[in-house]
Amino acid sequence: MKKILPIFGLLFLLQGFAGEVTAGDKIITAKEKLDRRLTRAERWQKWSPMATNSALQEIVDVMKMPELDSEAKRAATKRLVKIYYAIDDSLTNSANKKRILEAIGRSDNSDEAQKFFIDVLGSDNKEYRRMALWSISPDGTHGDMIYSKIKSMEKAGVLTRGDSLVQLAKADPKRGVEEMKEFLKTTQSVKEFVGVALNLPKEAERNPDVLDVIVDRYPEFKSKPKSVEDVGFSPEDAIYFPNLWGYIDARNGVRLRTALEMIGMKGVCDIEDIPRLKKKIDDGDSIGRESVAEFLESQVYRGNLPKEKVLPLLKEARDKERDAKVRRKMEDMIARHAKGDKK
Repeated sequence: MKKILPIFGLLFLLQGFAGEVTAGDKIITAKEKLDRRLTRAERWQKWSPMATNSALQEIVDVMKMPELDSEAKRAATKRLVKIYYAIDDSLTNSANKKRILEAIGRSDNSDEAQKFFIDVLGSDNKEYRRMALWSISPDGTHGDMIYSKIKSMEKAGVLTRGDSLVQLAKADPKRGVEEMKEFLKTTQSVKEFVGVALNLPKEAERNPDVLDVIVDRYPEFKSKPKSVEDVGFSPEDAIYFPNLWGYIDARNGVRLRTALEMIGMKGVCDIEDIPRLKKKIDDGDSIGRESVAEFLESQVYRGNLPKEKVLPLLKEARDKERDAKVRRKMEDMIARHAKGDKK
């Protein structure tokens, strides 16, 4: 009996944290999983912040499951909001409130979710406001009410213009992107330029028409002296390099030249990028072909591309080149490489 009691006690404790015991190999639905974890959080909310935290961590993931319908998420939001207002702001419970904001904000867009987020965004607690803003998502809590609330926070000085734009793009990606584009066309701050550009919605950050705005302003920012605020920020960082390579695939002329300069500043070119560069030097316009040739040469000198791979490509491009000026430039490059000279 002495051996059985400790084991029983351990099982009881584990049930407090695990909250469920499955019978055999029975598969429970996402809705059942969510209900069990909500019940566990409700059971322990006043007695064990750690047990509540464990349940809420799982709820964040379960709420994102595509099997859950909108009514199940709405019902979960109602229960989570009650927990939010029932617990205090002690260290672990502060984390629990943030988990609740994440669980709702990333998955539910019911009226209850929107009202809850409007209340939190209008509260005096900066920490919870910040978490609510971070949790807003096109897949969860978003829309006109949230958009308007963020605009009012900007107007009141609670958010800077740059911070506001990042949140607006999550509340309504289509409207938000248009505002972001206008901002990127006019801001004089490299820090804000990079910060806003890197937070474009997923669809926009790969859209060449949107990225044109960033690429077109790169020469201006590059030549502009940096302010104290801008130290540590560079305009080429405004586009993630995989998206910049995608832009290079889609553009030609002056914009291709600028994009290649940006990639060169990032130093992210290797042998795997040669096929896409070959395609551009074969099919581009004269400015594009010249730009690619110059870029290839620069990458050899920087040690990013091997001369034995680049030289045949330049010779082939020279032989097909129709523009006399560009052809002469390619011939000069080939001659330099043949002699081993450095530009």
